[in-house]
Amino acid sequence: MRYPDAVLLDAGGTLVVMDPVAVGDALEPATGERPSPEVADRAHYAAIADLADRLQTGAEPPGGWWRWWNRRYLEACGLPATEETVDVLMAVSNVVWRRALPGALDAVGALTAMGLRVAVVSNSNGTVRADLEATGFGPLLEFVVDSTEFGAAKPDPSIFHHALDRLGVAADRAWYVGDSYFHDVGGGAAAGLDTVVLIDPLDRHTSYAPRIDSLAALPGLLSRITS
Repeated sequence: MRYPDAVLLDAGGTLVVMDPVAVGDALEPATGERPSPEVADRAHYAAIADLADRLQTGAEPPGGWWRWWNRRYLEACGLPATEETVDVLMAVSNVVWRRALPGALDAVGALTAMGLRVAVVSNSNGTVRADLEATGFGPLLEFVVDSTEFGAAKPDPSIFHHALDRLGVAADRAWYVGDSYFHDVGGGAAAGLDTVVLIDPLDRHTSYAPRIDSLAALPGLLSRITS
């Protein structure tokens, strides 16, 4: 692990999460409840960790991994995960990734102030660039690679190589930061990146390093490398 020239970032769960107000507005008519922001955030990371565990076995979930994640998110929120409620959540979860995680904007600003090149590589449906612009990240990023626009998704190493080519940075001079052990750690390693930092606030992957509980901790981690 050495000090990088560039840091590539995941979006969902790293920079932004679903807006809990919009999610609650959608789910309350179907469930009679709405998750608090704290419950919603924990549900995001629980569902990502459970999905990663499942995908690591090579078992593609019935109905695809995105539907499976939405179902697990509802369960982790303590809400009924019926076909109806999963449909409701899927309709809204495609368009509401517009709550910046605490400290994330300041962290990205700190990375650029440290002289690092910063860009985003995200599995998304064509909306991530607009979501990041709406939450204030746009001016802090060199560019955003959206998997739908690119034509391949993490953990395919080609999406990482595409971003590195745009930056003009070698893989062994770049870090990646994300919250999915399967998509982010697996993909970044396959792409030959020097370091992949896992965001793991629920301590689901304690055997892996480096781990941080939020992006806000990343500038400190980088500073310790140079000290």
